[in-house]
Amino acid sequence: MTTRLDDCYSIERLRLAARARLPRPVFDFFDGGAEDEITLRENAGAFQRLRLAPRVLRDVSRVDATAMLVGAPAALPCAIAPTGAVGFGWRGGDVALARAAAQAGIPYTLSTSATASIEEIAD
Repeated sequence: MTTRLDDCYSIERLRLAARARLPRPVFDFFDGGAEDEITLRENAGAFQRLRLAPRVLRDVSRVDATAMLVGAPAALPCAIAPTGAVGFGWRGGDVALARAAAQAGIPYTLSTSATASIEEIAD
C-alpha cells in the first residue's frame, strides 16, 4: 500500500506511510523506543488520554503563542528535541530541522549522534 503524505491526516497514517517506504531496520529504529519501550508506551497512553476542549465563537484576532523555554523566548511552546540518527530517514535532516526551527523561532537541540556537525548546524 502506497500512502501519499497528503493523505496522512494522523500520526498513525504517517507511521504507516513511513513503514511502507523505509527499509525495515530504519523504520524499526524510528518507530521503536529504548530497551523495554516502557516510556514509549506511557507517552502514547498519555496522548490517548488527552482531550482537547473545542472553544467556539472566541476572539482570535490577537493570538500570542510565545513562551519562555529554559529562560529564552520561543515563538511556540515547543522545541525540536534531539532526534538521533535522523539522517537515516532523510539525508541532511539535521540541518533541515535546524533551519526549520530557526525559521519558526523555536529552539533546536542537536543530537550527539547527528550526522551534521555543530558548525554545520550553526551556519
